Amino acid sequence: MFALSLALSAVAILSLTSPVVAVPVAGILLLGVVAWLLRYDVARATVRMPGLPRYVAVCLLAGYAWLAVAGSGWLLGGARTEGVIYDATTWHPHRARALRMP
Repeated sequence: MFALSLALSAVAILSLTSPVVAVPVAGILLLGVVAWLLRYDVARATVRMPGLPRYVAVCLLAGYAWLAVAGSGWLLGGARTEGVIYDATTWHPHRARALRMP
């Protein structure tokens, strides 16, 4: 996991100069992180417990699924600045404002 994290950090820096190369590589690394989390994280076992631990585990597993969507989008779609793949894999500050309670 540490090696994946370091590689993802290096690719983030590389994306500043060469996003066409770095974004698909980051997608592969995100899929690697998802695979590691699904294999070693306690959420798979905790999802069988009742109550709050189950709720937290379900939320974590849903987050892993969305991370896999982002990794697949980056791998298959490459560096994008618009379109459906961009919207699915990129967080915008105006979306955060839309989610706030009044």
